[in-house]
Formats: sequence, C-alpha cells, structure tokens
Amino acid sequence: MRALLVEDDSSVRAFISGLLRPMGMSVVEVSTIQDALEKLDTDLVLLDIQLPNGNGYRVLQTLRSERDDIPVIVVSSFEEWRERCLVEPLTYWLEKPFSSDELKRAVAKAIDTAKNLRTIRKGTDVLGKFIERQQQKEDA
Repeated sequence: MRALLVEDDSSVRAFISGLLRPMGMSVVEVSTIQDALEKLDTDLVLLDIQLPNGNGYRVLQTLRSERDDIPVIVVSSFEEWRERCLVEPLTYWLEKPFSSDELKRAVAKAIDTAKNLRTIRKGTDVLGKFIERQQQKEDA
C-alpha cells in the first residue's frame, strides 16, 4: 500500500513515516502543495493543512475532484479547518499533537472504510448489471 505524506515539518514527517513503514506501507514524503499535486496516485494521503506555500485544503479539493475513493487523514492543529475538511468523503481528522496509537488507529480506520466502500461499489455494480440483464430478458 502506498501512502502520500504531505507535511512541511521534517520531524513530524519522520515520526509519521516511521510508523507507516512497519505497517507495510511505502511512503512518499513531500513538503509542498505542488509536489503533493504531482503525486496523487496513491492509496492513502496524510495531509497537513498549514503548508509554507499555501493551504493543504487545496490538495484535498483537487484529489476529491478526481477521486473520491482514496482516504485522506488531515493532520493539523488548526481546528477551524476541521468541519470544512470532514464534509469531504473518506476524510478523517487527526489533531496535532497525536500519539503513535492514535495515528495507527486513524490509518486502520481509513483503510478499512475505503475497502468497505470499494466492496459496496463493486456489489452495486454487479447488482446493477444483473438488473440490466433481467430487464433485457423481459424486453426480449
């Protein structure tokens, strides 16, 4: 599983990466919005809101305009962004500072929910095709 870590503080990046890698994740670390926007082909995003070259919410908006099935964990101490971020699908909030257990729980929850969403969508697609075939049989 691939994780994109968007964080400008190198010590926080090292802490988070150090927890994700033993969980079996390959981690791509970036510190700017521009770098993040170039690397959105991932399975999980951990996103700081306050970045030196702008607001991380822009990364979230761009990602959601392209994909709604990638979980995003917003890692921030700026509580005023919480509500705005959490209306986005598959988006979670982890308030700084946080413990390693809190991060691990957030990652596990985000990944499990994304898997469940994919399963539901797959089932919905299968059901839709079944109904379509039944209707075609009835029309014939």
